[in-house]
Amino acid sequence: MTSTSSHFLVRDHMERDGYAKITDFGISKEGMSFSDRSQTQCGTLPFMAPELFTQYPYTRSVDWWGLGVCIYLMRLSELPFTGNDPDEIISNIVYGEPIYPPSLSPEISNIITQLLTKASYRRLGSGINGAEDVKKSDFFEGLDWEALQKKEVPPPFVPKIEVPETCTEGFALEPPQMTLQLLNETKMALKELDYPVCSESSETET
Repeated sequence: MTSTSSHFLVRDHMERDGYAKITDFGISKEGMSFSDRSQTQCGTLPFMAPELFTQYPYTRSVDWWGLGVCIYLMRLSELPFTGNDPDEIISNIVYGEPIYPPSLSPEISNIITQLLTKASYRRLGSGINGAEDVKKSDFFEGLDWEALQKKEVPPPFVPKIEVPETCTEGFALEPPQMTLQLLNETKMALKELDYPVCSESSETET
């Protein structure tokens, strides 16, 4: 999710302790303001926006698509776009439409529809106001955002996590020892490698 104050394009989400938190900045991109573009193809496949599968630059609105997938998943316990293999999933993301069962309230259906808009420039949150436009959705009506940021709003669900008396069980206290010695040629080759920063796939940033 894009941080409108820090201009981070995060592209990954996680939940914990009843509050949604941004945790993994490994594939984030710094400096993504309203007018900025990126071309790196990365993310977790079922959450990736359609424009990520094109050769054209995309905007920070890809994160609002991801939020739409998250809301759909949390409400219906299934992903809006699935398939038997990656190609089918991508095809459904680009060309398919999610199923909205009658059990969904109009507020939920509307925000999901607005966030999962194929045309990125029409997607909720894609404008210059970013998150402020999303906050105005009927889905968030009555929510005190300042209190939420201070964690003064009780979460609707708090997972029960049982922590054992000791967290060191199953871990060796001694530092690991490398039993296999690498050849000098292998060591030199490994030094030349770049570690990937994107999940699923990555391309050179242009």
